[in-house]
Amino acid sequence: MTLPKKSNIFSAWFLACFFFSLGRTQAQFPMAWDAGIFGNKFDELVAAREFYDGGFVMGGVTYSDVGGDIHDTPRGKGDFFVVRTNDLGQPIWTHLYGSTETDRMTALDITADHGLVCVGRSLSDQGFEKSTPGFGKNDFWMIRLNDKGDLLWDKSFGGSGDDYPYSVAVHPSGDIYILGFSDSDPSGNKTAPHYGSNDYWLIKLDAAGNKIWDKSFGGTGDERLYYGALDIDADGNILLGGSSASDAGSMKASGNFGGMDFWVIKVDQDGQILWEQTFGGVEEDQVQDIIATQDGGYLVAGGTRSTAGGNKTSGFYGVIDYWLVKLDHDGNMLWEKTFGGSGLEVITGLAENSVGNILIGGLSDSPMDGTKTKASLGEYDYWLIFLDKDGQEIWQEVYGGSDKDAMTVLFKTSDGGYFVGGDSASGRGGKKTTDNYGFNDYWFFKLDCGWDYEPDYSFSGCNNQPIDLNLTTADCPGCIYVWPDGTQADTYLYDASAPFGEKFEVTVSNRDGCPLQKPVAVRFLEPPVFSLGPDTTVYEQTAYVLRPIPSYPDVQYTWSTGDTSLTIAVTESGTYALEMGDADCFDRQEVHVEFKGNRQIFVPTAFSPNDDGFNDILRVYGDVAVENIKRFMIFDRVGSLVFAQANFLPGDNSAGWDGKYKGRFAATGVYVYFVEVEFTDGTTEIYKGDVSLIR
Repeated sequence: MTLPKKSNIFSAWFLACFFFSLGRTQAQFPMAWDAGIFGNKFDELVAAREFYDGGFVMGGVTYSDVGGDIHDTPRGKGDFFVVRTNDLGQPIWTHLYGSTETDRMTALDITADHGLVCVGRSLSDQGFEKSTPGFGKNDFWMIRLNDKGDLLWDKSFGGSGDDYPYSVAVHPSGDIYILGFSDSDPSGNKTAPHYGSNDYWLIKLDAAGNKIWDKSFGGTGDERLYYGALDIDADGNILLGGSSASDAGSMKASGNFGGMDFWVIKVDQDGQILWEQTFGGVEEDQVQDIIATQDGGYLVAGGTRSTAGGNKTSGFYGVIDYWLVKLDHDGNMLWEKTFGGSGLEVITGLAENSVGNILIGGLSDSPMDGTKTKASLGEYDYWLIFLDKDGQEIWQEVYGGSDKDAMTVLFKTSDGGYFVGGDSASGRGGKKTTDNYGFNDYWFFKLDCGWDYEPDYSFSGCNNQPIDLNLTTADCPGCIYVWPDGTQADTYLYDASAPFGEKFEVTVSNRDGCPLQKPVAVRFLEPPVFSLGPDTTVYEQTAYVLRPIPSYPDVQYTWSTGDTSLTIAVTESGTYALEMGDADCFDRQEVHVEFKGNRQIFVPTAFSPNDDGFNDILRVYGDVAVENIKRFMIFDRVGSLVFAQANFLPGDNSAGWDGKYKGRFAATGVYVYFVEVEFTDGTTEIYKGDVSLIR
């Protein structure tokens, strides 16, 4: 059972053919503008992308005649309708593409040369823009456009049955992948096998549209995919998301939980399966969108009619609910959440921002019940829910007029906002400011992040040491900072090589993932150059004055003693430091000062060597400044040397004169001494004087 995602006419057939929480209070993103693209009948928007110039390209199907924004003559019963707008949603050009029957566009993507690839299903043979005949019933049809909307080429792919394309993605390599479902056997230009009722059908093309290979994926039952069911992850692998009613068998290893289950497949660039997983409850569950997330995992979104059961643990609220599943890199379920009211909720898009928050959206006709806390504006509305990275609701909002408004497109824009689009039967009113011209028009709007702050990110420091650039501020709690080299951090050690220059911008994202570009200015200063002189030994002083050489005006002086004056007087041995400059740039120098006393030498003027134990030895005394007594000599009055000693320390009793000469007591009288002293600073001095020998 299937429900086409993009239709906005919810008839009894629509409901019969199933396709296919209250959180923290926080203000939603403001609507920057809304706009419409108008025809006079039925126009259905199914795909959109941000273009290289900041504008948008979008497309869908139109059944309208010439008029409003439709300037080309209709080709058939329904045509591809492609529009390019500026950054405010105002049309730059609109074009129709098709042939004589119904050609219904379903997806688009942008090429490296700023062109477009658009795909859809076609019942037409050759005619107008379609150069190839049909192969069966519905075929894949792809057109390649330049940025002006000119057709460059077109390609058709199909077998003898029905082949429905719903997604297209341009790989970083330039190759193009088209995904849909098919009930065709190998025929036409389809070479892949047919497994069940419908199978996933994936085609790989080169940049010129030439088929490289095609692959089928399926079991014995029914497999279907719809809009947004294709994505390319950071490794270049391909994600396929759809629904399966098959039990395990054929190439499907996982079983079935209910009617239709989420069936997710990851393949490499050669189409080889890396893994496949099934998720679901006991009823119908169908994928509508899949994206690769920045943590290496995946988000799968769709609709559910299942209560808890299978591997679905969350509840069920109404006719159809939003169902969101988070997977890790290997396809294992991390968590799943259900959102809905008592009516119909069809999830049609999701996006992840730079901090991992998730925006999901679709259409809703429920009143305020279940997890829906916003009143309806019309018969059904766009319903957006903003979640944290764990799926917890932050806020929700409805958008629309008084009639039918069906969201079909949602993506994050390069400025951190969101583009939301779909089709609308409402006139002006509610949250819609545009009129309605036909039964259904394209209606889309831009949500802005709506925040700002004004930091002073001016830094200065010495060019001889890194500057710690710290961007944290109370005005931006929990913000994430990305530097020009891709580093994500609050701080950055920035040296004088200035890899980003002295003026650059950082990307700041708040807790909602809304980015801003903020300027940073860095100024490198020359530090003051000074000296405190060499390490110094101080003699015969009780204080020593330290001063920087040279000194500078208008700078700060901070000594290790705590003094802030230009000079300080020190009285104790130790290492002293001075920081000179200012808070942004200063230099630090140290000097060691050693106090060594007063360089004093003392020799008594008399001694009495009579063996009475008192003053019997003539010694040389000195303070701590004396390193060595190099020579100590004593002469009598006629100049004869009567005693000599060398290389001893002051006060050494064994190095003194005991008053004897050649073993005999010397005569009493006056003698002359000479003392040569070496000090701790390496200098030497000679001292002389008289001494009296008394008996």
